[in-house]
Amino acid sequence: MTRSPLDGVDRLVIGAYTQEMGGSADGLTILEPNPDPTGRSVVTAGVVVAASPSFALAHPTRPLLFAVGEGTPATVSSYRMDDSGHVERLSGLRTGGDLACHLELSPDLRHLIVANYGSGSVSSVAVGDDGALSGPLDVLSFTGSGPDPDRQESPHPHQALVVDDEVLVCDLGTDRIHRLRIEESGRFARAGEPMHLPPGAGPRHAVVVDDRLVVACELNSELWIARHDGERWTETQRVSTTNATESPRQPSGIVARDRTVVVATRGPDTVATFAVDDGGLRRLTEVPCGGAWPRALTLRDDWLWVANQNDATLTVLRLSDPADPELVLSLDAPSPTCVVILPTADGEIA
Repeated sequence: MTRSPLDGVDRLVIGAYTQEMGGSADGLTILEPNPDPTGRSVVTAGVVVAASPSFALAHPTRPLLFAVGEGTPATVSSYRMDDSGHVERLSGLRTGGDLACHLELSPDLRHLIVANYGSGSVSSVAVGDDGALSGPLDVLSFTGSGPDPDRQESPHPHQALVVDDEVLVCDLGTDRIHRLRIEESGRFARAGEPMHLPPGAGPRHAVVVDDRLVVACELNSELWIARHDGERWTETQRVSTTNATESPRQPSGIVARDRTVVVATRGPDTVATFAVDDGGLRRLTEVPCGGAWPRALTLRDDWLWVANQNDATLTVLRLSDPADPELVLSLDAPSPTCVVILPTADGEIA
């Protein structure tokens, strides 16, 4: 039997932009595989009305979903999901910042860390036993700027990434990656000196592969790679995310599995794969992503899901051979910016 990227998938939750941010969605769109093989491969099971929930995150062990509201002021909400597919909003609050664009759970899963792109800050929010949110418990504002007058006039945190007991914050506006810790109280503490990237790099999102940090830099269309020696991260390599020469070239989503890194670049609308070996990152291939303006990437098993914001599609590429990705599926979804995959009972959340 031919394998499908929808095998073992119960629901897809699509983060998106709504009208006030130039999008066409009404909130979070819930898609389900269509049991009728003669019809479309998915059907819309519901829409959770919300203002520009551009990033969503599933709790790894509880039936909870969290989503930002990328507005001014920014918000974050929590939802409970039941086996029937119903999604119930539990709580919502202001983050204490503007244009929230990313969420991460703390190592103990008791706090949400929110990156507020517009106000140059990160917030911490408590996750209660009932799934309700409270806070913000702390709002840490950064300072500084970068050489790009249009994009780096001030700090712009774009991602919070938990690595062991640290929280690494990619700051596109200052070309830094801040090193923080989150205390039991929910307050932030400095864990070390920030990493300084090349001027004008614009760090957006990062992944960790073994002892390497791989950062997708939006403004110079490079991957910046550093290795950890137990105390600090030291730059070891820079690699272009795309072979395209035309502009714009804006890296966006990045994911990793085993010793493979995949990054999307908007403009040429491609995904590139890289192998990680003792010599560093080695480019394998670059292929069209199947849509326009790819945002977040989600990797589940051998399937790479791409949220294509500008042509309202989700595409899936088979990555069983990272050197030869194959486009296998395209689905309709309004202004998608991320996809959360909810598995069937015998699967794992991706």
